[in-house]
Amino acid sequence: CPELNGRRTGAQALESHRLSGEFSPSMWQLFTHENRDVGVLLLSEHGSGVCEIVYLALIPSVRRCGWGRAILDWGLQQAKTNGNESVMLGVDVRNRAGLQLYENAGFHQFDHRIVHARFR
Repeated sequence: CPELNGRRTGAQALESHRLSGEFSPSMWQLFTHENRDVGVLLLSEHGSGVCEIVYLALIPSVRRCGWGRAILDWGLQQAKTNGNESVMLGVDVRNRAGLQLYENAGFHQFDHRIVHARFR
């Protein structure tokens, strides 16, 4: 959500993500290529066989190069290895590339929510 850019520090954002579901550092992964960071994936388990993709991001220069799918596939394998039967996520409807990535991976929409935020 572009409206949230700059509203909180990186540390605050990570703390917020850490508090979703069951935090396990092994489910958070930074991806590098040729000694530079290219993407990050944060997964969180919610019990009852459900894993959530809390955050998936790529640096702009590697978008549309297969990194998103590779990172997503790694996360899906992690979730399965940990005994999860399903994976859920939330994505901004304006994120066309993300929506296409998840659709191509077999995800299906099951809910639609409008979120309102009040800035202080």
